[in-house]
Amino acid sequence: VRRIVFDAKQKAMDSEIAATVSKRQAEIERSFDTQLENTRDRIKRVKSKKEKLKDTKISERIDVETASLHEQVRSLKQDLKGIFSREHIPHIFNNEYFFSVFLPDQIGDFCVILISIIIMLALPVMIYLALPDSAHKVWMIILLYAIVLVVFMSVFMLIYSFVKKKNLKALEEARNIRDKIRGTKKHIRRVERSIRKDKDESGYGLEKFESELSDLDSEVNDIVNQKKQALSEFENTTKVDISNEIKARYIDSLNTMKAENEAAYDEQRGLEKN
Repeated sequence: VRRIVFDAKQKAMDSEIAATVSKRQAEIERSFDTQLENTRDRIKRVKSKKEKLKDTKISERIDVETASLHEQVRSLKQDLKGIFSREHIPHIFNNEYFFSVFLPDQIGDFCVILISIIIMLALPVMIYLALPDSAHKVWMIILLYAIVLVVFMSVFMLIYSFVKKKNLKALEEARNIRDKIRGTKKHIRRVERSIRKDKDESGYGLEKFESELSDLDSEVNDIVNQKKQALSEFENTTKVDISNEIKARYIDSLNTMKAENEAAYDEQRGLEKN
């Protein structure tokens, strides 16, 4: 029984030492982790402000470096409108779809034509499926195809005869202008991509943010080093002091119990010999 009590006392001492050491170490780590978290939050805020300013400066640079190109586009659009007004061509035909179908000159135009044909062929089927079941007859789908084809071809021939054929030279001139507009817009996009990919930030006035971020990075490194030093000191010194302090409170009672155990053991041995 005495041995059980002694072991329980010893175990209580070891548990208190382990719990106290763990608690003190956690307090140290938490203190430095809080500082690190606050500093890293400041880094995020500074980076966010830097990126916002950089985006603004990039947009301003794009506006400046593409201003002449945008002016070219505006001028070309005015020339395009002038052609339609001069030749009395309805402005409703001044759109990408009309030029793709009636004056194709690029792969994309032929894709538009192909999609238009697919829609034309699919439209009768869609109308047929929307009709009541009683109307689902073979002659109905044939009739629908005939109507759609007649309507589409009639509209196409009317536009071809009274718009394209009548104003072919003017429309070809308009198409050339549209090609120039398309090419100028591509040039604008290339300039924009080039500016956005440019890694040189020296012209954006971000030095203040770079300096602040450098200071904050140094602060993070300092806190990390201080944490390592504090934990090393805790491991080598404080931990030992905590252990000795707690043991000092238990040592007298443990020694007393140990002595009583030894005395009881000797007494038991003596009785066994007699």
